[in-house]
Amino acid sequence: MFNNNGGACPTGIFLTTATSVTNNTNGDWSIALQYDPAGSTGTMTIPTGGVVTTISGLASCTIVVAPDGPATITGPWVDGAPPRLDFSAGVNVPIRVTGGLGCPTAATSAVFRATYEVANTTDPASPITVTA
Repeated sequence: MFNNNGGACPTGIFLTTATSVTNNTNGDWSIALQYDPAGSTGTMTIPTGGVVTTISGLASCTIVVAPDGPATITGPWVDGAPPRLDFSAGVNVPIRVTGGLGCPTAATSAVFRATYEVANTTDPASPITVTA
């Protein structure tokens, strides 16, 4: 999960900021890894309502990711130190937008970009690798 620690992020829209928080109220966030000799992949599952972004300023909107059920996204798995799950090319996630004037309430998806460094929480000294 990610969290911008409650701090405001710029939006590129004058006098408007956004704050995103994650939760696992409706289930756990999870990743599954799949080996492929041409390039392994990882699939991340975001639980229902797993990310909520609040926009404030000139517009006042709320965006919920995975509003109607868990959402899965897939990206390249990058071995290394630390290994990473890479969504930097962008993947679509389902969203629901509510709010007043200036809020894109007709939008049903958004492009998500992120790179996650992944650690072995069970045995931190052992790296996570994906092999045949």
